[in-house]
Amino acid sequence: MGFDWKKWFRKEKDGQKKDWFSIFFPIMLICAVIILMMTNTNRNIPDTAESESSEQEVRSQDQDAYAAMLEEKLADAFSRMAGVGEVRVYVTLAGSGEETVLKDEGRTAENVQEEDSGAIRSSERTEEEETTVTDSEGNPYVVSATYPKVQGILIVAQGAESAVVREQLMQAASTLLGLSYQEIQVATYQS
Repeated sequence: MGFDWKKWFRKEKDGQKKDWFSIFFPIMLICAVIILMMTNTNRNIPDTAESESSEQEVRSQDQDAYAAMLEEKLADAFSRMAGVGEVRVYVTLAGSGEETVLKDEGRTAENVQEEDSGAIRSSERTEEEETTVTDSEGNPYVVSATYPKVQGILIVAQGAESAVVREQLMQAASTLLGLSYQEIQVATYQS
């Protein structure tokens, strides 16, 4: 019982070609993620940039963990909907979120006035030095943090061939994530 490649590459009955983008996009996305994961783990980091790069790695890990958590929760919610079977969810994030750290503002002001042969000269010097407040280990105190914005979502679900189920999935994703329909793609799950 093998897969009939010739049948798969033929034109559909109405003469339209298959939509190659919707077929190969998920495959390319998964390959890109795997390649990125492999290149990030094998990277040699110079000692001078160690603290900066480790901070970026933590942010990247946090972002990956956030995306994985979203995908897991959404897949669980979607799979419980009527008419939907097994579900896989893929989330694309825009940016890496934002952290606001506690800063101490130091100010120095100096105002000098001189009188010379009837003319008054004045000079003013102001310095503002901002320092980040850190703990004993040198880590900055984070006052607030925001998660990255969800840029798009792909839902691959059993039962998505039904227009009703597809609409329900799109509406649920739009409501939960605040996305427009153009940012949501629903595809049929093939096991």
